[in-house]
Amino acid sequence: MFTNNVSPGVANLIRIIESAGRPFHVVADRKTTQPLADHDSCYPMIRDFKEEFLHSHSDDLSNSWSVLFFTWAHWVPYTQKHVEQLIQHINKAKRVILVYDGSFGSSRKRLIQQLRDIIKFPNIFLKVNEVFYLTEFPTFDVFSLFRKRLPYHASPMQAFVFDQSLSDRLFENYDPYIKRKYLVTVAGTQGPEFRQKVFHELEDFIEKRNDVSTVSFNDTETEDSKLVLWAANNKTLKFGPYFRAMRDSDFVFCLPGTYWTPRPVEATACGAIPVIGDDYLHSYDIPFQDGVNCVIIRSCKIIRNWSLALDRILAFSDDEIQTMRKNIHNLRNTQLLPEMYVERQKQRLGLQLLDA
Repeated sequence: MFTNNVSPGVANLIRIIESAGRPFHVVADRKTTQPLADHDSCYPMIRDFKEEFLHSHSDDLSNSWSVLFFTWAHWVPYTQKHVEQLIQHINKAKRVILVYDGSFGSSRKRLIQQLRDIIKFPNIFLKVNEVFYLTEFPTFDVFSLFRKRLPYHASPMQAFVFDQSLSDRLFENYDPYIKRKYLVTVAGTQGPEFRQKVFHELEDFIEKRNDVSTVSFNDTETEDSKLVLWAANNKTLKFGPYFRAMRDSDFVFCLPGTYWTPRPVEATACGAIPVIGDDYLHSYDIPFQDGVNCVIIRSCKIIRNWSLALDRILAFSDDEIQTMRKNIHNLRNTQLLPEMYVERQKQRLGLQLLDA
């Protein structure tokens, strides 16, 4: 793999391909071989990776490659020297796979930049055989016009893949039959304007209802009404309380940030039913089904639809909620437990690619 940015998603892909048991070389920017990598959570991968298979861009490699992965992100451009080195590696590869991070402004801005890249670097992009999408999986883009397209959404796992203590707490087992304290958790930092509008919409909706109340994590009083745990803006929680809050909640609102949010993964791991907008569903390699193991908000760019989702949740019976919690527990066991996740991705990407 040739890269200048070992992000958590890229690092996860490296780890999974390496676990297929084949020699796998990583050619990366020098800073990714030191503790101050672009993302601190990637350092364990760098530290544990076999030293003879980790190279800096300046290393002189005579290898030819059966498969060459290279990353491309418009917001982390290569230098001209790196581009020249990348072209040399591409020319020595039998199969070229673009690992593309499309999180770059609007769709229009991304398409314009792709056109510029193809015009400027035809000896790179015209030799690509397949495109992997790490974040956005667009309906249309220029890079994949005549190439195979494969969504590879490793990034939603990024906060926990490389921190064993966090991972252990997140994936701790639970009893799906135990009744939970909160009906819903609403969590998140201030974030973009859209998120703030959704927060205000939910607050206004709750204020007008007499069958639901908002509480903070540290509140101890018992309420007769259904409880919404409010952990947003200046009430955000650290990981420990956040995990406990999700384990005490039937549902969790999963508002996007600038792009997707990892909250559907976190909620599912903790047994809370995610409430997800329909715009980033494609960013999760998880078989979510509305009314079965999640609540999907259709036309989620319409702010009012978020409060309508809460209204829908309030109408669920205890039996319906328990059935969904059982389905979430099954989803956790078959899709998200780390060993299941790695084996699933290894079969899908590692062995499938390397044996083909």
